[in-house]
Amino acid sequence: MFSLIQLKSFTKYYNKVPAVIDVSFCVPDNCVTALVGLNGAGKTTILKAISAIHYADKGSVLVNGIDVVEFSEKVKDQCSFVTEQPRFYPTYTVCELLEIEIELKNSFLSKKEKHIRVRELVSQFSLQEVCSKKVKELSKGYRQRLSFACAFCGHPSVFLLDEPMTGLDPRQIIETRNLIKNLSKNKTVLFSTHNMHEVEEICTQAVILHQGTVVATGTPAEICLSTATKTFEDAFMKLTQYDESTGQHNE
Repeated sequence: MFSLIQLKSFTKYYNKVPAVIDVSFCVPDNCVTALVGLNGAGKTTILKAISAIHYADKGSVLVNGIDVVEFSEKVKDQCSFVTEQPRFYPTYTVCELLEIEIELKNSFLSKKEKHIRVRELVSQFSLQEVCSKKVKELSKGYRQRLSFACAFCGHPSVFLLDEPMTGLDPRQIIETRNLIKNLSKNKTVLFSTHNMHEVEEICTQAVILHQGTVVATGTPAEICLSTATKTFEDAFMKLTQYDESTGQHNE
């Protein structure tokens, strides 16, 4: 499998304090990979670096072999970053927002083609009931669907999802889970989570982060085997447990 995303000794500081330290891993194409960790483990920091929102202080990040620092605009064209709390223009309707996004990312299309694309996205992401509603009136679930629809307005090969299940009800979680599975058939998906069940349910591989470092990579089954645990949740707890008496992480 080709590695679409590669981090090599990636380190990022905030106000001289390291947020992520010497992180290296690869994300294969056409699969779902999870960044798993507690709050503050460095998940969002890594997603932002891959999507060229900020850059490494040390090390490098490559997307499809392209260095994020040297060719940030090319990387941005290939990546769509769906944030945990999406920010939209609140007074636009759903269809108006999609029209704007399509115009920004596909200016070469004719007016008719743009309208057709809007209808396709509304149908694809089941937004028919809210297409004339203003964004500020949408529920959390519909805002999440709209985030995915906006991500599809361009032609990304990589989807970066920051805690995509947060705040969703059980039905919305199932819908989002199925959407991610379908995405991975011809796209690469990297998403952050602290939900162990989601990792076991939909992921090809996982990268476990703890206090800004990688403590394990592999399929959920491989990580369970290497830690002699029965569930991914048990493996995660074992890898991230801190022994105050020794000042070390238990392994």
